[in-house]
Amino acid sequence: MSKRPPSRPANRKPGTAQRFRPDVAAGVDPGEAVAQTPGPGAQPPLRATSSREDFSRLLDTMKAQGNISAADEAAILREYDALLAELRAEKTRLEALYRERITADGQAQADEWLAGEAAALGRKQGEQLRQLVETIPALAPIEPTG
Repeated sequence: MSKRPPSRPANRKPGTAQRFRPDVAAGVDPGEAVAQTPGPGAQPPLRATSSREDFSRLLDTMKAQGNISAADEAAILREYDALLAELRAEKTRLEALYRERITADGQAQADEWLAGEAAALGRKQGEQLRQLVETIPALAPIEPTG
């Protein structure tokens, strides 16, 4: 994954994007409690186990709210797709190595090895996804003031 954030239109001033409104994205009236169920046809909030489609819907909502441009959305999805491709390739590599380890070292040791590799891969992918999400101004962490 490249370290460069998605391109931003030249006419956008840094810090002028609105904060992302999860209540609006979930279809909840801002005056209502967020714990209420979204209305019919509303998008559910993004889950930890979300798919690309869920992520794409989140970006569409952010675009509709004016938090990202169409160019930002496309750039972010390209980066996301690159992360998914990298993950699939790494899983394929680990599957082959796992089979070899079962034969060479036995099931228990192969399982232990795989658990460690999977944890490391999860941390790496999680960090890369966090960095990607932080390129979106509306989702970037809020810096404390004072």
